[in-house]
Amino acid sequence: MILESVSIKKEIRKGFVQATFAKKDFMILLFNVKKDKILPNHNHEHTQFGYCLNGEFDFKINSKNYKVGANDFYLLRKKIYHSAVALDDYYALDYKYLDGFSPGNDVIFNFKRKKEVINGIEKETFNLGHGIINKINNQNIGKKIILKNNRDKEYYLITAKKTMIKNKSEYINLLPMNIYKINLKTDEKIMFEIIESEQEFFLFEINKKRREN
Repeated sequence: MILESVSIKKEIRKGFVQATFAKKDFMILLFNVKKDKILPNHNHEHTQFGYCLNGEFDFKINSKNYKVGANDFYLLRKKIYHSAVALDDYYALDYKYLDGFSPGNDVIFNFKRKKEVINGIEKETFNLGHGIINKINNQNIGKKIILKNNRDKEYYLITAKKTMIKNKSEYINLLPMNIYKINLKTDEKIMFEIIESEQEFFLFEINKKRREN
């Protein structure tokens, strides 16, 4: 298993840094935004899944305001105008996609998702468009994440904060504001050991074939 940082990091404006990985019909974005900075009103063709990793912002959708804080998440329908103001420094994730499920309402917050505990690791699963996002939390060190490799999928990993994982005998540093592509041999499993306690990861499974159709 080889991790490759594939994100492009850019300061959009002072106090507003964005890391992006984009293909023709989906994007993974990370935002590091300072207090009082503004995301101007805009819309786009993508359905947008958003997750606030830490901090807080005021999210305006059409003419209605919502306060979004740590561990809040939402699904925003395509073409809906939205803007944001940072109430505190915040770090957030967006996943934007063109096909698949889009909510009937303008936005839905903290919707139902699959939750389970495997080998002492909490896992929440979000099924979105042509992708699955697995939110992984651990409370103790030494826990292992194992996932069978599907050749019809691409895999990406982000972390909420600086941490270290172990793959076989190799120690790998992971940094926030980075999007890592997981490169695997044909029959190799995704397998790594979490070295530090109380870590939070997002593991993306993107369906290749569905994107090509």
